[in-house]
Amino acid sequence: MAYPRTPVEERFRQKFIVCKRTGCWLWTDAPDRYGYGRLQMPDPPYSVKAHRLSYILHIGPVADDLLVCHTCDRPICVNPDHLFVGTNVDNMKDMVSKGRSITMINPQKGERNGRAKLSEADVLDIRSRKGIKVADLCKEFGVAKTAIERVIMGVSWKHLLG
Repeated sequence: MAYPRTPVEERFRQKFIVCKRTGCWLWTDAPDRYGYGRLQMPDPPYSVKAHRLSYILHIGPVADDLLVCHTCDRPICVNPDHLFVGTNVDNMKDMVSKGRSITMINPQKGERNGRAKLSEADVLDIRSRKGIKVADLCKEFGVAKTAIERVIMGVSWKHLLG
């Protein structure tokens, strides 16, 4: 006996949580190796990037030769308000305009780094919270477990230590 499949829209809505601080809709299913959420589609079986599916579900179709890009720069974000359609050139220009193309020869520190997801105030706040679960901090600040752990251990944001 075949069981009815849950509609794609319903499956999609079950796989994210909303970060109150950033407004990002954070994909909770396992990300792919590039950090993007994916959702299995039925006929024929294939997977689609979750943020692309979100754009299609909430805004409309996307041509195959276009990308769905993030204004928030979080690959796991599926909030359609944080997404825009563009070419690869548009995506690269967005990256450069945000300072995310800086090489490791002269990396920018802290908030000046275009890839930073936390502010200096966030980092100091995280370090001041003794006894709070890392998972709770992840949800509050909308970043990965390793990001919180690196802040707490002083591996990242070293310039704010003492």
